[in-house]
Amino acid sequence: MKFKLLFMLLMMCVSLPSMARPGDNRPFEADPHCGPRCGGLNGGGSNAGFYIGTELGYSNNSQTNASYQSIDNAELNLFGSDNLGGRLFAGYRFDQNYAFEVGYNNTVDMSGNATWGDNSAQWHYQVQGIDGSFIYNYPLANHFSAFAKAGLGIYYADVHDEYVLSDAVIDKNQTRVVGIAGTGIEYNFRNHVGLGLSATYQTANDYIPANTLIGVRASYRF
Repeated sequence: MKFKLLFMLLMMCVSLPSMARPGDNRPFEADPHCGPRCGGLNGGGSNAGFYIGTELGYSNNSQTNASYQSIDNAELNLFGSDNLGGRLFAGYRFDQNYAFEVGYNNTVDMSGNATWGDNSAQWHYQVQGIDGSFIYNYPLANHFSAFAKAGLGIYYADVHDEYVLSDAVIDKNQTRVVGIAGTGIEYNFRNHVGLGLSATYQTANDYIPANTLIGVRASYRF
């Protein structure tokens, strides 16, 4: 199922640029409510201003550090579904190309317990944080644009993993700095709504695993 979802998202990313190319090769149209004073293409607007939005899709963690090997299946469980992740964000667009964005992401949220014979186990593992990224937007055609982003995040890990009748006990609370990178494509509706596909990658740092979020991105420009 995961591979089918990734394949579908990849095919959509490949096909969207060709769908965006108009027959008369008109340039990207910016905000139609803004005139030549905004300095956009062909007198269109630069879309400068604030925006908010969300990303929702496939979330996957890469456990690259042996310090939390005993945490099994460390995945985000959103709405009762494994590997379904989400991110909230808000940003400011300086002009048609450049923006700064702040986001919140909860990449791991799991807990449970098990008993077998005289032995038992209890575990809790949550990772969440905020990130800040600079974004470069490249206008395509017919209201489509592609973007790339890079920045840093501050993430907090709350880990407790205890096995009774053994020495395997982890109890950690830590805050670490991680790297953020991403890309995507978006269609900008005339009513200030944006809808597209995005991929965001967050690096690992100690008890904070690397995370990849691939899915649908929706935004609203004020």
